Order: sequence, then C-alpha cells, then structure tokens
Amino acid sequence: MLVVNISCKTLTINRCNCAIDVRNAENFDRIEMNYSMHKGDNVKFIGSICTSSLLLCNIFRNANCVESLFKISTKIKHLHFTNDYTDEANKLSRMFLPNMKSDSALNNRRKTQLSLLAAYTKQTNYFCSIYEGYNDVINLILKKILKEPVMTTLIKLEYDSIVVNENNSKAFKTLLKLKILKICTATITNEFFEQLPSTLEPLDISGSNFYRCFRSVEYKTQDENSMFFHNTIKVLIVDLNVFLAIRSIKTLFPLLKILKICCKSVPKICYYAYDGKIKLQKLYVECCYDYHQSDTKSLEQWVFNNMVGELVKCIDFDSLECFILVSNAEIVSVDPINHTILFKRPRTAPDKSGEMITFEDLY
Repeated sequence: MLVVNISCKTLTINRCNCAIDVRNAENFDRIEMNYSMHKGDNVKFIGSICTSSLLLCNIFRNANCVESLFKISTKIKHLHFTNDYTDEANKLSRMFLPNMKSDSALNNRRKTQLSLLAAYTKQTNYFCSIYEGYNDVINLILKKILKEPVMTTLIKLEYDSIVVNENNSKAFKTLLKLKILKICTATITNEFFEQLPSTLEPLDISGSNFYRCFRSVEYKTQDENSMFFHNTIKVLIVDLNVFLAIRSIKTLFPLLKILKICCKSVPKICYYAYDGKIKLQKLYVECCYDYHQSDTKSLEQWVFNNMVGELVKCIDFDSLECFILVSNAEIVSVDPINHTILFKRPRTAPDKSGEMITFEDLY
C-alpha cells in the first residue's frame, strides 16, 4: 500500500497494481493515470480524491478502475483523455510516408516502393482496426462517466486521440461550467454544434493526431437556418476542409476573433455561397508540409494560392491583424493584404516579444 502525505500535490501512476491511501492528502494539483495497453490494472484508492487536473491514458482495459475513480473524485476542473496506441500509429506514418513521396524514387525503385506501400497499408488497416475497437469501448466508459456529479465542475475537457460518438456528444450540454473543449468526432453535423454548452469560449474540433494521419473528419450540411448560435466562442481550431464546408460560419460564431486552421491537404473547392465574410483578428494556418521546402516554387505557390483562394470567400482578410503560417519547421508571417512574407523564423525560436507561439496558449 502507498500512503500519500499531506504535502503531495502531483501524483503519477504508471501501469501498476496497487492500493493508494489518499486520506491524508487535501488537494492535488494534478493526477496522471497511465494504464496498461495490454492488460487491466488494479488501482484502488482509499479515501476521496480532490484534484484540479486529471489525465487518464489508455482507459479501454480499465473500465471498473476508471468508473470507481470518478465516484470518489471531487472538484475536477481539467479532465484530459488520451491513448498511447495513436502514437504508435503516428510513428508508423512517419516511418513509411517519407519513402513514398519522391516520384523519382518511385520510378527508379518501383518494386521497393510498391512493397512499402503494401506494408504501410496493411499496418495502417491494423492500427485502424485496433483504434476503432478500442474507441467503441472507451465511449461506453465515457457514457457512464459523463453522468457523474463531478463532471458538473469541469472547466476544461480534452479528448485527445479519442473519437467521441454522437450520444456522448449530447451530454456536453449538461456541463454548465465548461469553457474549453477539445474534441474529435468522425462526423460533424449541425446537431453537434447545438449540443455544445453555451459557456464555451475556445473550441477545438481539429481532430486527433490519429485522424490527421489516417482519417478525415466529415461535415454534413443540413438545414442551417435553424442552427444554434454560439455567442461566446472567440477561439476556434478546426480542420481546413471542415471549416470550408460550414456555410454559416459567420452566423454560427459571431464573436470569433482567433481562428486556427489545420491544413493537411490541398483544400477542396467550394462552389456554394457563404453567409458573409467573418471578421477576425488573427488567422493561424498549421500545415503538415513545409511551404519553403517544397520540391518546386511553383508547387509551393499553387498550394498557397488555392488555400487563400478558398479562405478569402468566407474570411475578411482586410480585418486581420496577423496572418501566420506554421509548418513543422518554421513560422511565417504573411501580409494579409498582398500576401508577401513579412518575416519567417524557426518554429522553436521566440518571436520579437520573446514568447513562443504555441497553439495551446490560444485556449
């Protein structure tokens, strides 16, 4: 048995079976529970838990432990769910994809490239199967957790690498104090927006890292005349093609000031009309490729022009105070009017104020 003393503020538990006496501890700043991916853990708490932040990793084999944890927990303000198996899938993507990008390599080593593609497809399907199976189990656990009284104190809720199903999304409206939500859904509908709490300020629906590698989020347009207006949301983080598919973005988020767009592919051309151009203060575009390390300048310019050409249909670029492009390697500040580069620097370097640009700081 592990006995926690009164001065303990941070508790981290990694893949173990144990009993933890927390009766002497008053308030934790953070508790992190990392469960095993391959077997169920047996972690029991003696006493009640009061913590500001709770991170749960790999809950899919530990339903009983997780459900009992929420029954004895109080005053949780920040709740974060994540999984390790998506990290393995992302490593797989980084290992295979660079070997398949070069056209010259494909022509010179056709058989090798095709074998790599076959292996990548096989492994991808394997991870997708695991991901979707585990995700179903996790949603069953979430269904019970979301009904617990402790959820009413939540201010920040993050589902990282977990796709929340439609039934669990409906429970968000009961979280009356929730201000920050990060969520991944396979399909975004108008009903999804209607179920969001009216207290939200930042909303992140950009999708998990896993979905950015292997899946696309789909936005299904319906009757947008009856859409619920979110007058409190000022920061929105969203996938590019999902954003372009929402025709009533100006009406839906009338107070939106900061927009971060995740761009992992060339934008789809939208032929329908929007409800007007939204006025923003700051626009960030995060790209999965480097604009200034493309194979040719013409490709670089073509991708940029296509992206801006679609965004200008629904964003008033004249109102922008800053327009920032972010890749894995660098940060590029672009003039919103004439689209010339103002400055660029490595992503790890501080800006002129000495601060780092991190999108998490937006919310």
